[in-house]
Amino acid sequence: MSVGILLTILAAFGVFLIVYQLLRPAPAPGSAGFAEAGLPKTGPGGYVEPNPQGSLWERLDAKMLKITFLKNSLERYYLLLGQPSRFSPVAILHAKQGTAFCAVLAGALLLGTLHPLTLLILALLGFSLPDLLFSQRIRKRQDQILRNFPTLVDLVALTVESGLDYLASFERILRNTRQHSPLEEELQKSLNEVQLGYLRREALRHFAQRTGIQELRSFVGLILQSDELGTSLVELLRNFAQDMRFRRLSRAERLASEASTKMLFPLFFFIFPTVFVLMFAPLLNALIKGGGLPF
Repeated sequence: MSVGILLTILAAFGVFLIVYQLLRPAPAPGSAGFAEAGLPKTGPGGYVEPNPQGSLWERLDAKMLKITFLKNSLERYYLLLGQPSRFSPVAILHAKQGTAFCAVLAGALLLGTLHPLTLLILALLGFSLPDLLFSQRIRKRQDQILRNFPTLVDLVALTVESGLDYLASFERILRNTRQHSPLEEELQKSLNEVQLGYLRREALRHFAQRTGIQELRSFVGLILQSDELGTSLVELLRNFAQDMRFRRLSRAERLASEASTKMLFPLFFFIFPTVFVLMFAPLLNALIKGGGLPF
């Protein structure tokens, strides 16, 4: 049996299972939870999860998340992107499905092949393509957060030294900040969580999880340690801010030292060939037309 026939049989069996799971009658509402009762379930990021007993599209999304084990990774993308209103983990899943379908369609039209293995590879590549875009946006957002983070630590140290609590210092800083960057937006979300009844440590840990930056995890750890042990937070924050500046300076020096190495590729493949053409083209032209050198 060839590989194509085997893949076709497996694909047909998979389609049969999906259709059976989607079209089977919904169970009667019980006391097992939101999904069994037909109610929307809210995820950790505040979004509404697809209802396994809802519409056909929602049931397909729920089965896709369950089969592919993508729920945690999609939630992570959603949190690190800043929980945008335009996106949700389900919308990210739809984007990945759309790019997979477009990749298969483009491969079938351009390559002129319907081989199952080729289409499967194209579908996997298309399904993974949005991850590059989301990762790039996450890195850009994290760079914006790190750019303003040392200044925030200094302001928190000053306001705490003046007698304010660290949450009160966060509120004072946000109230006096005219333009909010992603860092201030995440701080505002943490303050809103505290107002909704979350514990302080939980709100701060959520703040570190939503950014995914090690420096902010260390910052939250310092605050929690000071809160538990009763140590002076001002000295810890000052030392932490000084260490942050040193790390930023070291990173700038490292990037500057890497710039010369990164310039080798464009020098060898773009600039040097152009210089050689400008230098030797007149000599070659004189050799070809006049039979000798021009000097």
